[in-house]
Amino acid sequence: MDKSQSTETSRSHLSFHQASITIPESVLEIGNNAFENAALLKKVKLSDKLENIGKAVFKNCSSLQEIVLPLTIENLPVDTFLNCKSLKKVNLGSVETIGKFAFKGCEALITVELPISLIELDPLSFYGCTSLTGVVRVPCSALVNGTTVPSGCILETFHTADCEA
Repeated sequence: MDKSQSTETSRSHLSFHQASITIPESVLEIGNNAFENAALLKKVKLSDKLENIGKAVFKNCSSLQEIVLPLTIENLPVDTFLNCKSLKKVNLGSVETIGKFAFKGCEALITVELPISLIELDPLSFYGCTSLTGVVRVPCSALVNGTTVPSGCILETFHTADCEA
């Protein structure tokens, strides 16, 4: 790879006064806290070539409403969408791990379908998601420390996906 090619997006390269942003194909990684406190950001189009996102990338993006993760992202680290109060819809692609407080305080999030690729779900991933009342399917392999329901959720329906006894 040509060293002049941009492979990481960091805070110093972004404008925080935009309502939407498209991450170009040349960006392979978004660094820690890259969009933190971008209160006006409503829509993000991530590159299908994006491989990694850092901790707290979208922390406090209070206007962010929807995001689709590319199939190339395997890990949602700690605080990824912390306090994204307007986040209603998220497509988790092929995520394998969801870290502590990844969706904490996402008050508008109503339903989440966790992908079958999920291996590890931190019990506090959805803490404070007070509107999360829809069906949440969790692959058996993702249950951490015997946790059966993410902490801080009010769920009408919660079940694991076809677990063997």
